[in-house]
Amino acid sequence: MATVSAYEQCKTKLHLAELYHKQSFSQDTKNVAAQVIKNTINAYEAVSGLSGGNSGVAQLNPISSYKNYIIKLTTLGIPALDVFDWVATEAMATANTQILFTKYVRMSDKGNSQKGDVIADPFGIYYRGSHMDSDREDATDYRYQSERTVDAFVNGNTTDAQGFNLRWTPIRKGSVKVTIGDTVADEVTGTATTTAEGYDYTFIGNDVDDDGNKTENGITVSINYTTGAISITTGTASEDNIVVNYDYDNVNLPANDIPTYGAVVEAIPMVAKPHKVRIVFDALSNLIYKNDYGIDIAKELPKKAVEDFMYSIAMEVSDAIVEAAPTSRYTLNWGLSVQNGWIAQHYASFGSVLQAAAAAITKITKIFAGNRVFIGSALVPVVMAVPGFKATNTDGKIGTQLIGTLGNMKIYYKQNMDDYTYVVFSKGTGTEFCVGLLGMYMSALPASIVPTQLLEFADGLNEQGFYSLYDFKIINPMLSVKGVVSPAN
Repeated sequence: MATVSAYEQCKTKLHLAELYHKQSFSQDTKNVAAQVIKNTINAYEAVSGLSGGNSGVAQLNPISSYKNYIIKLTTLGIPALDVFDWVATEAMATANTQILFTKYVRMSDKGNSQKGDVIADPFGIYYRGSHMDSDREDATDYRYQSERTVDAFVNGNTTDAQGFNLRWTPIRKGSVKVTIGDTVADEVTGTATTTAEGYDYTFIGNDVDDDGNKTENGITVSINYTTGAISITTGTASEDNIVVNYDYDNVNLPANDIPTYGAVVEAIPMVAKPHKVRIVFDALSNLIYKNDYGIDIAKELPKKAVEDFMYSIAMEVSDAIVEAAPTSRYTLNWGLSVQNGWIAQHYASFGSVLQAAAAAITKITKIFAGNRVFIGSALVPVVMAVPGFKATNTDGKIGTQLIGTLGNMKIYYKQNMDDYTYVVFSKGTGTEFCVGLLGMYMSALPASIVPTQLLEFADGLNEQGFYSLYDFKIINPMLSVKGVVSPAN
C-alpha cells in the first residue's frame, strides 16, 4: 500500500489555517506544518484514548471533543505562520533532538590556508573562524590546489644564518623568492654563489633597476630542493617576518603530501520548551454578556489565547533576529533630513540603502543576499516612497506586519523596534539560507486537564489550557545586517 504523506493527510486543515491567517504559504512551509499537525494529532489521540490507549483524564463526548479539537487545530496548529517567512523550521520528532549539518574543511596548512578553514557549510563559504562571529576571516585561497605556495617564518633579528624547513616538497628549481620587509631575493634574478654544504643551490639576492642593472641586496639563500631545508642570511638585522614564495612539484610521484579536503558533521541541539496559558471565565457572566451585548466569551477568549500564542512566538523570533544582527562597514550612511525640500527624491534613495545592506551579507557569506527587512516606525513612510514598493493588506494583523514588497525584498513593520533602525536578513528554502531555526515539537495542544474543550465546574467556573512546545535558535547571524538612519534635524 502506498504511503500517504503528512501533507496529503492534513492539506484540508492547512487550507483552513491559510484562510484564517489570510495568507498562502510555500510548499516547504506546508510540508513542515503538516508534519507538526500530524504529530500533534497523534499526541492528542494518545492522551484522549482515541487511539485505543487508556487515559487517566476524565472525558466528555470524545467525538464532539475531537471535532472541536480539529477546529482549534486549524488556528493553533501553527501559532505564528509569519515566522515561517523569516526563519527555517524543522518538525521535531522528539522533544530533544539534533539538527545535523556538514562542514567541508581544509585538512592541511598550505600557503595562506590553514587546517580547519571552511570551504563550505550551511553558513557560508571560504571563511576562518566561527560562523557566529561577525569578524570571521576570509579564507579564499585559489592557490590551495595549485603548485604555488608560501611559508612565513619569524625573523630572529640577526645577521647570522637562519635555517627553516619549507612545508611542501620537492621544490621546483627557479621558483624560490624570499621577502624580508621591502627587500626581495629572487632565485630568477639572483646571483649564484658557492653552494653551502647540505644544499643544492645558493644565491645572493639582487635589486634590479628599470634598466636591468643588478645590485646585491645582502640576502643570501641556500635551498635543498628535495628536503625543503632553506638557510637565509641577511646583511642587516631585521624584525620583519621572512616570507618565502615557491612552487612545489605536485607532479612528482610518490607525492610527499597533497592539499586535502575533509568533511565534518556537527549538530545543533534543539530542546522543545513548554509555553503555557490558561483561560478562565464565569458561566453566569458569559450568559449576561451574550444576552445583553452579543459577546460570547466562550468563543472570544480562546481566540485571544490563540492571538497571544501567535504574537508571543512572532515577537520572540523577530526580537532575536534584530538583537543578533551585526552592523557592517559596508552599509550606507543615510538620514531623514531633506535638502532643498525634495522629500520624494530623498526618500526614494532609501532603496539603495537597503540594497547596500543586502550586498553586505553577500560580501561576508559570499553566497547569500538579504531578501527580508524589518523597519521601525520612522521608516514606514520612507519605504512607501521608494520606486517599486508594492503595499499589501494589513487588515486584522497583529504584531510584526508585512506591509509590502520592494523587488525581491519583503518589508515588515516591527512595532517594538527602534524607530530609526532597519534589519535586512536572508530567508531561503532551506536551513542553510536562514538566520534562525525554529524547531516545533507540538505547535499547540490544549492542556491535559481536558484536552479539547472547556472544563466547567459546579460554581460556573470555566477553564481551558493551551501549551506549545518548541525551540528557537539563531544559527547564522551573518545572514543579517543592522543599520540606523539619522533622525531629521
